[in-house]
Amino acid sequence: KSYGNQIVTKMYGDSKYNSDLNSDVTQIELMYDGAPLSVKGLSLSEPVVVTLEAIEPIDTNFSAWMRYETCLYDKQTIIVDCPLGPQNYTCDTSLGGVDGTYFVDFKCPGVVPTCLWWSEADMDWRGEGCRVTDYDSANVTCECTHLTDFVLGQNVTAADFSASYTSAPTSLPSPVPSAVPTAVPTAVPTPVPSPVPSPSPTDQPTPVPTTPGPTFVPTTPAPTPETWAPTTSPAPTELPSPAPTGLPVPAPTGMPLPVPTATPTTPGPTGLPF
Repeated sequence: KSYGNQIVTKMYGDSKYNSDLNSDVTQIELMYDGAPLSVKGLSLSEPVVVTLEAIEPIDTNFSAWMRYETCLYDKQTIIVDCPLGPQNYTCDTSLGGVDGTYFVDFKCPGVVPTCLWWSEADMDWRGEGCRVTDYDSANVTCECTHLTDFVLGQNVTAADFSASYTSAPTSLPSPVPSAVPTAVPTAVPTPVPSPVPSPSPTDQPTPVPTTPGPTFVPTTPAPTPETWAPTTSPAPTELPSPAPTGLPVPAPTGMPLPVPTATPTTPGPTGLPF
């Protein structure tokens, strides 16, 4: 049977837990003829399971409990702004890297539910023998090793942190770069770059050509195809040849030159034979 949280003080007297209770009281008993029976054999491996409903919502926003800080030197005090109040963190350079600096993931204290039972011997609420196995903002599941009156309490966790740092660089510098990058790295880096790149081509082509690509339009006119058709002479001009001179060519003489003589100049044949 259940009892209201408002009568807890009347039922169980003044308890340091009363102000932290967050559920109605749930009583679980085995009865026979109106008398409670003693139950034995319960353990955390074979417990009694009870789910209690919270009166006030339970904080499950665990990311709001996290803070992230940086330690720069030894004994540095960092004041962490936590939801339940400020927390102090003192840096320890032994947790850092080569230079002692490191990062701190700080988990602030938070309020969590607890499972409580009423102890007749102590006349108070106790937490031994009960544990929380699961909870959300409204309900809490408890496992306990006995039957009695159960109620939800509240507890504040302790602050916690984790340290991390970035590995320091190596003491030796990287090999000297070559004058011109190679397409594929060599198995072992050369100690000093060669003054002039080797004439032989690289094993693999470069991802992007180093010279402009060919244009899609030729820069010189394409040659005209040769034809075997005969060529034709130029067409005649529209104008006639130059006009004749105004004066005629001198006329020929009436007689051939020299003027022939009336008699032959060589002796003619004689009438007498030799």
